[in-house]
Amino acid sequence: MRITIKPSAAIVELNGTPCRIWTGNTQLGIPVTLYVTRIQVDRELDHEEFLRELVETEPPKIQPPL
Repeated sequence: MRITIKPSAAIVELNGTPCRIWTGNTQLGIPVTLYVTRIQVDRELDHEEFLRELVETEPPKIQPPL
């Protein structure tokens, strides 16, 4: 399965852990929601572009717990 996702500004608490909500679609167009606690870039690779894009993401907005 392949999905295309984008971050939202929403942060929720899930099982005591803050999670940023990401939304997207599968290749067939099925909508999905992801609750992301961490993202890691391979430390051996150049991750400057990733950091630039991460800073461009909307600032978090804390939502009520799920």
